[in-house]
Amino acid sequence: MQEVKQYYPSLGVIWIRNMRIPMRDGITLAADVCLPDENLSKKMGWGKKLPAVLEYIPYRKGEAVPGARFSEELACKGYMVVRVDLRGTGDSEGTTSDEYLPIEQKDGFETVEWIARLPWCDGQVNVIGLSYGGFTALQIAAMQPPHLRTIIPIDFTDNRYTDDCHYNGGLLRLYYDVAFYGNMMVVYNALPPMSDGLEYTERDRIWELHALQNEPYIIEWLSHQSDGEYWHNGSVTYQLENIQAPVFMFGGWRDGYPNPPLRLYRQLSCPHKAIIGPWNHSWPDKSIPGPRIDFINEVSRWLDYWCKDIQTGIMNEPSLQVFMQTWQDPQPQRIEAIGEWRAENIYPPEGLVGKDLFLGDFGTLSPYRVEQQSQQRLRYDPSVGITGGLWSGGITFGLPDEQGLDESRSASFETNPLSDDTAILGQAWVDLYTSSTAQVMGYVVNLYDVNEEGVSVLVTKGALNSTRRESLLKPSITPLQKPVCLHISIDATGYIFKLGHRIRLSITHADFPNLFPTPENGMNTVYFGGVYPSRLVLPIVPLKSAFQAINYKPSQREIRPHIESPLPPTWETVIDHLSGNLTHHIAFKTDAFPDDNTHIQHESVGRYTVNPSTPDCVFAEGLYISTIKKNDLNVKGQSHLKIQSSRTHFQLNIELEIYLNEDIKYHRKWERTIPRQYL
Repeated sequence: MQEVKQYYPSLGVIWIRNMRIPMRDGITLAADVCLPDENLSKKMGWGKKLPAVLEYIPYRKGEAVPGARFSEELACKGYMVVRVDLRGTGDSEGTTSDEYLPIEQKDGFETVEWIARLPWCDGQVNVIGLSYGGFTALQIAAMQPPHLRTIIPIDFTDNRYTDDCHYNGGLLRLYYDVAFYGNMMVVYNALPPMSDGLEYTERDRIWELHALQNEPYIIEWLSHQSDGEYWHNGSVTYQLENIQAPVFMFGGWRDGYPNPPLRLYRQLSCPHKAIIGPWNHSWPDKSIPGPRIDFINEVSRWLDYWCKDIQTGIMNEPSLQVFMQTWQDPQPQRIEAIGEWRAENIYPPEGLVGKDLFLGDFGTLSPYRVEQQSQQRLRYDPSVGITGGLWSGGITFGLPDEQGLDESRSASFETNPLSDDTAILGQAWVDLYTSSTAQVMGYVVNLYDVNEEGVSVLVTKGALNSTRRESLLKPSITPLQKPVCLHISIDATGYIFKLGHRIRLSITHADFPNLFPTPENGMNTVYFGGVYPSRLVLPIVPLKSAFQAINYKPSQREIRPHIESPLPPTWETVIDHLSGNLTHHIAFKTDAFPDDNTHIQHESVGRYTVNPSTPDCVFAEGLYISTIKKNDLNVKGQSHLKIQSSRTHFQLNIELEIYLNEDIKYHRKWERTIPRQYL
């Protein structure tokens, strides 16, 4: 194994590829290091030692396109950037069978300390990352490596069961893991190393180890259907007191992880800041919807303050910046959000009150508790969710549509037209009194903004499995046709309902294909009034903050609607009127050219089918294909993942095929029958 230097004069940087990081058990991790080149360093007067910024992820560092990420931009601000493949992934040695394994977290600790000893490092190491990289930044901080200076987590979670891509309120997520992330990692973890510095024998040795010994993560996810020790590993919410390094958080209201930034902001005792935009799961300078900000400018201001003692002013500004959205035409192709930035210095902010809105007869939602008891019945329809958008955890399209189609199959309650603008910031919740003829039933609550013409916009939503009403750790069947109270948390948001608009709450039992339907047909009853005061509680804040919002520098990246991209994604819903089947088709493709000799393409195709009369029999399948053409390499990897459910079990089938020059090189199959545990 040897290091390779690559010079990029147009970017002002040098990349040192395939550095090896020794771990305590003898395996090595692979690292790429980006440094400002000699000309830039001389011009800026930088010394030979710089603060370091680590990105610690499993997404194959060798596939990064120079100039497309933050690495070169931060190097040009006077930092060394290090990208590391986790154990068992990319160019690194070892094997992996799941996310966030304890050994992987220990590797992160050792990696920080190794970087601090590099000849170009001044001993200060920061960790930055989006999604998986945000998780690992927090996990490393909780281990307190001596040379860790700060962390910058983006689109992350602190609780792997309640706020990740696998479960929501004790309900299994569906489309995302089947067609995209869960299936993608089966392929990613079986593809060959990419480093030019690896000899063929070393490349093939690591490749064979990964292809034949790595295991699909999704087997573990499906096998742990309730909260507990398995999910607590890597969930920093249980060890927040250990995080002492300063934290700069970024999040998005349309991201799949809208709750952790505000929650951590409220709970952390170390110096911390948070910026939460209207964004989906992407970098703040290229996310949809905008407005997008100059992300690198904010990060460099943070790093300059903590690592170089430069008074950038960032710690004098209000520590919480949120984008307050408001009503706009709900077009899934919109690339900008309407609203305004708001600054606060604490959360909950001064003046926040929980406003009760009680459910009442004739679909009313009012601040007055209803004395007379009443009820509304709703039949379970597992196909509801067509207009609800796609959970955002890597797929960057799928904003919600106009909500009328799903509302027609829901129980809805709404306010009178508002007499003034009304702002909310944080998590709303619903206390819902309900009964069911089914022992297992999902509940989904949607919060809508309805304009004067009756067009409804999905603001945010929440979900709960009725069997998890008392505990996420120890589920229990729902008593048949007996009222129970469900406390349903709604995802955090920042939103302003305008004068004359109405706030609407809809109650339904599915969010397909985001959530896997529960298996039993059922007739459900919502109770309100009298001894069953079902209510929505909104986190109301004053319309104006006492602090001046920051006027961020806008991003210079050009963003176009997804439908106008060279490889537009597809998102279709097909209803077979003869069989009654409803099927979602979701597909996308990406192209990347890391250098003149390399072309990488990834393709994801998903299909999900449910019949409203047989919610126990759901079929979901995903095909993920990766192709790599690099010098002598011509590799194609594909994973075909299928889940077929019955009333009592999930049948999981995965078939992995890896081709080299069109000949099969590796072929593996996994078949599991996994009992449904009140799911």
